[in-house]
Amino acid sequence: MSRARRIAIILMFCLIVKHLLSNEYGVFDRVLEIIIAGVVLAEGIVGLITWLANRKRKRLLAQRTGVLRCAMSNGQELQRSIPASGDSHVADWAQAVNNWGKETRGLLKSFSEHAETAFSLPTPSVPYVTGSEGAVLVEARLFLTSSLNNLLGIIEKPDVYL
Repeated sequence: MSRARRIAIILMFCLIVKHLLSNEYGVFDRVLEIIIAGVVLAEGIVGLITWLANRKRKRLLAQRTGVLRCAMSNGQELQRSIPASGDSHVADWAQAVNNWGKETRGLLKSFSEHAETAFSLPTPSVPYVTGSEGAVLVEARLFLTSSLNNLLGIIEKPDVYL
């Protein structure tokens, strides 16, 4: 209960007690009752506006989270289809991972720059790999794993990032 509402209730009780103890009802009493009614009405309007804004925000977060879950699903599909090191589709798969990362980053940037930054955080450790094909595969796999983990963190905390 807000401070203004507590004061209004105390004043209303004082007016009720005054009316019970005396038969007078003057201009001051009417003005005071109008002020109290105005305070209560204003608090009700502010509460309604806040409730509507929260409801709209929850709907927006639910919609954005649904879009991010779809992007997460696409990334997990890429993760499930990792080719073997000697496979001829390594370059295509790495390009698909790169495209997924760009699309997801663009999507998150449209929501908030904070979410885009959180998505782009790199993995702290990168293993040493020899050979160009193996390096491409490992780099793409690390990028995909790191990005999926970051995206999961964003989806779990939509109030913070979106």
